[in-house]
Amino acid sequence: MRKPRRSGTGARPTHLLDTSTLLWALGAPERLSPRARRRVDTGENMISVASCWEVVIKAQKGLLTIADLASWWRRATELLAARVLPIRASHVTALAALPMLHKDRCMRNRLTDAFIAIVLGAAATVALAAQQPARQGGAAAPQPGAPTARTGRGGVEGGAPTARTGRGGVEGRGRAPAARPDRIAGHPNLNGVWQAINTANWNLESHSASPTAFSQLGALFAIPAGQSVIVDNNGTIPYTPEGLKKRQENQAGWPKSDPEAKCYMPGLPRATYMPYPFQIVQGENDILFVYEYASANRVVHMTSHTEAPVDTWMGWSNGKWDGDTLVIEVKAFNDLSWFDRAGNHHSDALTVTERYSLAPGGSHLTYEARIEDPKTFVRPWTIRMSLYRRLEPKVQLLEFKCIEFSEELLYGDLKKKTSK
Repeated sequence: MRKPRRSGTGARPTHLLDTSTLLWALGAPERLSPRARRRVDTGENMISVASCWEVVIKAQKGLLTIADLASWWRRATELLAARVLPIRASHVTALAALPMLHKDRCMRNRLTDAFIAIVLGAAATVALAAQQPARQGGAAAPQPGAPTARTGRGGVEGGAPTARTGRGGVEGRGRAPAARPDRIAGHPNLNGVWQAINTANWNLESHSASPTAFSQLGALFAIPAGQSVIVDNNGTIPYTPEGLKKRQENQAGWPKSDPEAKCYMPGLPRATYMPYPFQIVQGENDILFVYEYASANRVVHMTSHTEAPVDTWMGWSNGKWDGDTLVIEVKAFNDLSWFDRAGNHHSDALTVTERYSLAPGGSHLTYEARIEDPKTFVRPWTIRMSLYRRLEPKVQLLEFKCIEFSEELLYGDLKKKTSK
């Protein structure tokens, strides 16, 4: 990992603290991850009104012991030198367009929705807590389904929420979901759950069907044949000699060497065409991408384009609208992710320029990604594919927390051997 980049202007980064970070920073700072603690100590902190609501509710339910809530709130803002972010009309508009995040319709989930709505209206990086869930020192434990921190997800530390689309409207007991507007703030409405239907995650280039690495599985999990999704360079990846050698080494070590097998963050553009759906949450300002695989996510900074503080798996996304096409430039990647299961790879010099164009009728997106990496490729190259809207009435992202699936692969050789 590179050393953190520092802005030449000397401006302090702005951080929006989630409720767990707020509670732990005041009552149990040792529970914060080093990165979260550093952000709280060095940045300009903001606290959302939604967090105030959540603290009040937790105290009323006996989950927190706070004698005087008003004094506690004043102490929080003074000790953390925090600015309180109110809920504005634009946040309410964004909230109204968000689906319910979970099947049960409780206040906690609407607070989570409100928090996301505020993020979409604030030019701030979200600082989430990152430690064990057990309670300590009067601090509240994260609620079931709440995000937990993990490395590098486009500026947002933490797992992705489980999302319910409800056709883009707000679901309510006894109410029909609201109609999905065609445009938001003059731009196409991309809200929804999307999924690629192709073989790009096996190999971006053209490839024949082949057996899996485990012959005892027979045809199960065999590699399907597929056409190239590369639209230039004769459908192939223009590697340097060193880059081609590295791909061959990756292929020789597959599947154990594939970051996907280890449940690492998928990186981009791979997260887009893995065989798992993802959700776009679009407000009037920044845009949130939530991926089912490994609960990855990223924020696309639409209003305040800044440089990434550190290289990460998911990079740092700055976006703009080019007419009706969403254009996202993603930089600041580490060099650990792959493009597919064929071992295609990149370095930390990677830049991905994505283009999302909504087709007439809104049934699918045309997705294009231009890949530039002078350390690995002799020239830029481009992939293009369709991403299809999931139209099931109750479609939602489900949890695919794959860490436990990979533990045997990663740590099985460390098991204590039993004596005979």
